[in-house]
Amino acid sequence: MSFDRWIIDLLPPWVIEEGWLVHIALFAGLIGLRLLPILLAGLCQLLGVVAKLFFAALLAILPAAATGLGSIFAFILTGAGRLALLVWFIALEARSGDAHGDGDGDNQAGPDAAAGSSGIADACALLGLPEGGFTPDDLKRAYHRAIKRAHPDQGGNAADTMAILRARDRISEHFGWS
Repeated sequence: MSFDRWIIDLLPPWVIEEGWLVHIALFAGLIGLRLLPILLAGLCQLLGVVAKLFFAALLAILPAAATGLGSIFAFILTGAGRLALLVWFIALEARSGDAHGDGDGDNQAGPDAAAGSSGIADACALLGLPEGGFTPDDLKRAYHRAIKRAHPDQGGNAADTMAILRARDRISEHFGWS
């Protein structure tokens, strides 16, 4: 039974038989539940920024401690936001795999396998960067272009997204830009 159907089955019959307002509210609630991971990721990002600002304000009182604590909280909250998006992408991939009947377990094909098997050259190729001679800003722009192409609304999937994330991280670590 789907989650949507489960919610509808919990409602009393008079709610279902009422007018259009109840149906719109129920529909908005179901859409809100589906968008919850995205909203959670955004909230974590916002809380990370607020934590950085708060602890930066403490620099006048406790300079070293405020800088360290602000960075730690920002790192934790940003990681929580990324984790929420990762879980969301995995859920989307699982759902699309069920819909298409892709249950054969062959996850080694495609850009993920190419980016994971060798090194920086494949990561640069996946992001459309030359092997050398680019800046962190070039990497950021290439990453944003690639991640837009890998978005599920543009025909991408979670495997493509994960390959792009790994390629960006591999390049950043290689050049010490982490």
